[in-house]
Amino acid sequence: IKYTKTVTGMKTLKEIANEILALKSAYVFCHVRPDGDTVGSAVALTLALRQKGIECDVVCDGNLPEKITSVLDTSFFLKPAEVKNAREGHIAVDVASEHLLGHAWGIYTASSKCFCIDHHPSNSRFTSLLYLDPLPANTLIIYSLLKLMNVELSVSMAEAILFGILTDTGNFMHNSTNAIALNV
Repeated sequence: IKYTKTVTGMKTLKEIANEILALKSAYVFCHVRPDGDTVGSAVALTLALRQKGIECDVVCDGNLPEKITSVLDTSFFLKPAEVKNAREGHIAVDVASEHLLGHAWGIYTASSKCFCIDHHPSNSRFTSLLYLDPLPANTLIIYSLLKLMNVELSVSMAEAILFGILTDTGNFMHNSTNAIALNV
């Protein structure tokens, strides 16, 4: 999949990958009212970072629907009140604006390296470490990010990516479905 810079001054996905790989610890952040794309993005990225030896958990200010927890391993998800300290890097996935982090916003901003990997053209650009590509699902970006990071894709990562794609494309029924979504 070929990506281009879509926002002036935005980081390339390779630059984001390199900066994330340099971290020793990270939290991945989902949006409030979590859906399959934000959770799938968080699960796949967290498992990848752990594979690379980076301490990582997910912070989510919202209850996970049973339709998600029955399919994906979310045992490493924390509520904002459970977070004790900031980590070296904080990575928001599928989060179009700061208010979508809910009570996790204060935790997110406590790191000096705040990333956002998103697919919403309406993204408010709330951080300088931004990668934005208007694909049908955020997990498509995460898939490409994992490839750039030379991650060995596990079954759990693949399931999380597919779950996100299925969620945001309406099981490939939405008009946003394109060849990229169908070829992953």
